[in-house]
Amino acid sequence: MGIRSSIKEVVKAGVVAAAKRVFEEPGSTASAVERSSQAGSVPVRPREPVGQAKTPGVDAPKTGTDGSAVAERSPRTVRSPQVIVPDTPLMRTDEERVSIVARPSRDNRQCDFLIDRDVLPNLSWRFADADSAAGSPLAEALFTHPEVAWIQIDQSVVKIARRSGKEGDWRPLSQRIGTSIRTHIDSGIDAVDASLFEGLPDEEELVEQLQHVIDTEVNPGVAAHDGHVTLEQVRGNAVHVRMGGGCQGCSAAALTLKFGIFTSFRNAVPQLGAIYDETDHAAGLNPFHR
Repeated sequence: MGIRSSIKEVVKAGVVAAAKRVFEEPGSTASAVERSSQAGSVPVRPREPVGQAKTPGVDAPKTGTDGSAVAERSPRTVRSPQVIVPDTPLMRTDEERVSIVARPSRDNRQCDFLIDRDVLPNLSWRFADADSAAGSPLAEALFTHPEVAWIQIDQSVVKIARRSGKEGDWRPLSQRIGTSIRTHIDSGIDAVDASLFEGLPDEEELVEQLQHVIDTEVNPGVAAHDGHVTLEQVRGNAVHVRMGGGCQGCSAAALTLKFGIFTSFRNAVPQLGAIYDETDHAAGLNPFHR
């Protein structure tokens, strides 16, 4: 045998011996796999693609060439921000000193302007037209906008109704109205002519007078339709009523309120301000929406 053949045999024998030691050495990857299969433990799973989520307690940790553990990156998670949609549209007129938020009604015919301070403390008033606003600086300023039909001021809320045929986006008009309200507040002048409230009864007397109207005029009139009206609350010169029986959900309830109950109330107490209907008409037999 030549020298070259002898060298090949020696190298071959060394490689075989080294491989045998690797597969038989305790703690080696090969022997661990063999023992795992013999003991009936969790079978070895094929390597998963990079980025795929691992199953806790099943996949063995990766090791480096020296046998030490190699830290793996956690799967990347994308989180979407929570989306909050208000059930009522709100529009801020701007971010200056006086904060005003415009809240249009569902039918878009009216809009409440919520102000961060009282413009008519503890009182309210409704201006049916521009002529009735004489002597009331804030109302006079608001009626300069041609779209405005009527105005109601109740403490820190100014309600504006549009003229017929002017329905649409409130945003342009709300900016102009907001400017008028802010200019008036900065002036420091009273919003409503104080003479309008002369002779205003106190709350207890108001309750007595309005309850008398309900008992003698209102309820006898709606009794034919199995309806009745209840006086819920008097706050300052603002009134809250509730309709029941056949009036709740009746399609004619809006006209009954506007031309019947409200008119009777104002005839009895001329200094009366805002009047609110607290009825849940959607719960009636023939629901209508104001």
